[in-house]
This record gives sequence, structure tokens and C-alpha cells, in this order.
Amino acid sequence: MRHLFITIVGLAGTHTQCALAQAEPGLQLSPSLTLSREQTATQANPAAPVARPLLVTATPGTVPISAPVPAQPKATPPVPKWELGLGAGALSFPHYRGADQQQTTLLPIPYIVYRGDKIRADRGGIRGHVVDTGTWDLDLSLAAGLPVNSDKNEARRGMPGLKTTLELGPQLVLNVMGRPRDNNYLSVRLPVRKVFALSSEQFTDPGWAITPNVNLNLRNSVLPKWNVGLNAGLFFGDSANHRYYYGVAPQYAAPNRPAYEAKAGFGGTQLTASLSRRIDRWWIGGFARMSSVAGAVFADSPLVKQQTNYYLGVGVSYIFAQSQESGVRFDE
Repeated sequence: MRHLFITIVGLAGTHTQCALAQAEPGLQLSPSLTLSREQTATQANPAAPVARPLLVTATPGTVPISAPVPAQPKATPPVPKWELGLGAGALSFPHYRGADQQQTTLLPIPYIVYRGDKIRADRGGIRGHVVDTGTWDLDLSLAAGLPVNSDKNEARRGMPGLKTTLELGPQLVLNVMGRPRDNNYLSVRLPVRKVFALSSEQFTDPGWAITPNVNLNLRNSVLPKWNVGLNAGLFFGDSANHRYYYGVAPQYAAPNRPAYEAKAGFGGTQLTASLSRRIDRWWIGGFARMSSVAGAVFADSPLVKQQTNYYLGVGVSYIFAQSQESGVRFDE
């Protein structure tokens, strides 16, 4: 059993402070205390308060323990409200989830962070902060997707290409452990977004996407001065969303690509690990992602050539401008 030992230090006539300390297992502490009081009398001023320290003595077989004075927490340094930077990186990714062709490219990496009360932007995207109750938040989230040239993809050759997509919608965030500003932060996110295909040629409707995920952020915990992120998520989409990526209209059917009508429902899983660090005005980072369409409602589409895909990316950016005004610290 663990016991509590009370150390009392104080000045009689002023105040008495009590500190609690927890003894090591196996130590038996006596519940009785012997108090000795040193008294000094002053003949010149008998009414003056006399400092009488209270001393704690332990009976034989007991071990007195003094609790250390807790250190004052360090103040969190302020952060700029906005920062701008630019760099470069390498990215290897599949043409689309379920494709058997991979491409590697060099890309510019803009570093854009905005730490406003309502609008926030970081590597996780752009979010409009609507409601914050402490336990759950309601945001407006924004995401984007890269285009695919069908002439460079054997499975989609002769079909319309996949355009750059923009996703916009509300996101419910449940704060399971900590807050975004904390070193260790665990949250459950439920974004529901409308998908838009950015094309001037013809109107296409990529439908709706729902991607619930669990996000764990560890700052200065696993690796000193490094930010480690772990994310596990699921994909769901309506029939329009799955048809946009995996459907084959009758006019695009071929001997090795029969017509296919995609249905709404489960769209697969995804696991992501990321690592990043700020060194003065430099940002360096990287990520690895595994995405699977196993069990998806469109897994039998002729456009699905393999079930598991991998993404890898590394980059570096230099922050060349930042505001003098302080912003709200959150997960970056």
C-alpha cells in the first residue's frame, strides 16, 4: 500500500502550508506526528509576534518525505498569426486509388499557415472554425485532388481524364485527448464534403465524399523537437462520386473494360504517418501512406487494377515572411 506523509512547515501567527508526498511502496509511515516548538521571549516587546517553526519528527521505523516545490510551467511562446514560405519536394503517388501505375514528380511546396480565431490554414488544409465547445468543434473544411491524364493510364485510355477536384463541406471534430495546441492530441474527425471537378470543357458531378478518420499528433514526445502524426481513416461516397472514379459508361466500354455502374457505399481505408520539424525559418517534413480499396463497393470495377497503393513524399520550405501579430496556436 502507498501511504501519504504530511510535512508541515510554517510560521505560527502567520500561516501554515501543507504539502502531500507519496511514499515509495513498502514503506510504513506512522500516522502520528510529534511537534516540537521552539519559543523565544522578548522582554522588550512581549506583544511582538514570535516566529515559531513547526518541526516534524518521525517515530522509529518511519521515513519522512518532503515534497519538492512544483516548478512553475513555462509560458508558451507566441506564434505569428500568418506565415508564408516556399520550397520544393518529391512526391510518389498512384494515378488514383486502385490504379496499378505510379508516378513520381517534383513539386513546389508552398508553406501557408494562418492562425486566426475563425479561419485556420495549415498542412491539414483550410478550415473555417464555426463552433468550439471544448469537447467538440465544427469546422468548414477544404481539400483538393490532383488530375489524371487518361492517355497516360492504360486502364483509362480513351476515357475522359480525371480533373482537379475541390472538396468543401462541414467537419465535426471530437477532441478525445487534449487540444490542438497541446503536445499530445487525439481527435476523431468526420468531414462531409461536396466534390467539384474544375473543368471548363463539360459539367461533371463527382458527388459527395465522407472520410471519417482518427488523428493522433505527438509533438516533442516520440522524437524531441519533431512533430509526429498518425492518421487512420475510412472512405465513403455516393454513387456519383464512385462513378466519377470507377464507373465505365457504355460508350467507353472495350473488350478488356466492360461497362460498369458504381454504387454508393464503402470506399476503402487509409493509414498515414508523417514527420515534420521547424528549424528557425526552415520547415522539413515527409509522409508515408498506405491506401486500400479492399472491401470497397467498387472493388470489382475494371478500373481497379490493384487493391493497395502507396504514397511517399518529402519536402523542405523556407518561411520568408511572417506577421508581427500573434495568432492562435493549433496543430500544425
